[in-house]
Amino acid sequence: MPIEINSRLSNFVLKATNEDLDRILQNVNNASLISFAGGLPDPSVFPSIEIGYIAYEAIQKNPISALQYGSTYGVPDLIEEIKKFMKDKLKIKINDDEKVLVTNGSQEALFSITSTFINPGDYVITENPTYFVATSVFKAFNGKIVGVNVNSNGIDVYKLEEKIKKLNTKPKFLYVMPNCHNPMGVMMDEESKKHLIEIANKYDLLVIEDDPYSLINYEGKTPIPLKAYDSEERVIYMSTFSKILSPGLRLGWIYGNKKVVDKIAVSKQIISLNTSTLVQHIAAEALRRGIVEKTIEKVIEVYKHKRDIMISAFEQYIGNIIEYEKPQSGMFFFVKFDNINTRDLLSYAIKSGVMYLPGDITFVEDTDFTTARLNFTYPSESMIIEGMRRLSNAIKEYKS
Repeated sequence: MPIEINSRLSNFVLKATNEDLDRILQNVNNASLISFAGGLPDPSVFPSIEIGYIAYEAIQKNPISALQYGSTYGVPDLIEEIKKFMKDKLKIKINDDEKVLVTNGSQEALFSITSTFINPGDYVITENPTYFVATSVFKAFNGKIVGVNVNSNGIDVYKLEEKIKKLNTKPKFLYVMPNCHNPMGVMMDEESKKHLIEIANKYDLLVIEDDPYSLINYEGKTPIPLKAYDSEERVIYMSTFSKILSPGLRLGWIYGNKKVVDKIAVSKQIISLNTSTLVQHIAAEALRRGIVEKTIEKVIEVYKHKRDIMISAFEQYIGNIIEYEKPQSGMFFFVKFDNINTRDLLSYAIKSGVMYLPGDITFVEDTDFTTARLNFTYPSESMIIEGMRRLSNAIKEYKS
């Protein structure tokens, strides 16, 4: 008889199950379905030839270092290149009281941070809406999530302070995306970032800044991360090579106060011991040779054009029933439909051969079921147009 599995499952796995994420990943290679649901980069921007050469050279020149176990914190060469990158490109101050921890993408960073700080019942403050995979992690650890509304200038810092005052206990941390919010695509201005830091200092907050998109800006800007304004080392900065080099490398990093990062490293060590040393050598050389910079330039050119293609497709097929902000950075449109429940619409859309992420999953409170997140970076130009045509047909069937 087949093994019975359900009674053996931990509460953690049961809590962590995410049907929307499962659906996205299962349909990555489904040729019959046009997917706007995931956050996948366009494969044409990957510097695959350069990465191949670097990988070969790394093994030839440093076979032991590239193929052996390594430090939990990361390969020293990459750590130094990351510090230069943050200082030169992101204007983040580098000092001896803070350190880098290299991770297996942002996902391991999120998991390591959460497992370091969250016990069942602990409070986490997030933007509302927010990155749904992050909240899945917080929920898996039985964290209590408190949402603060996002407006056109990012998290509402005045509402944030109100929420902090109303809590009867100190939250373990605040999770925010000040530059290119996911899913809404909005950015905090300098004044609001400084105000947020003042609030963090006043109420003794630990702030987790998730920043995968700062350098992917379509208006010729490079927004300064919140970390650059951090006056008391309260901000733990997270970023990734997934959007500016390749997601297949599974490489990200954390930067912050040494004492805090040392504790996060304990969790990371339990999870993976260390991040792939070969991958770290590849990334270090890609930074040193300017390949990351060139990839960012290509990413901006390709994605800006695709963003505009999607706007044209909106106007052609569904423009009269949606509202949206034109994203200045990142990979997504966050659209609001006129009197359409996007969770209910999804089955009609999939039947019509198109998929999106229902917006309700991005909310932690005051859920809006008329919203959806649509990715414009992964589908080809023709698929964006065809996908909107299919979505239009699905809406007609849904309404009939």
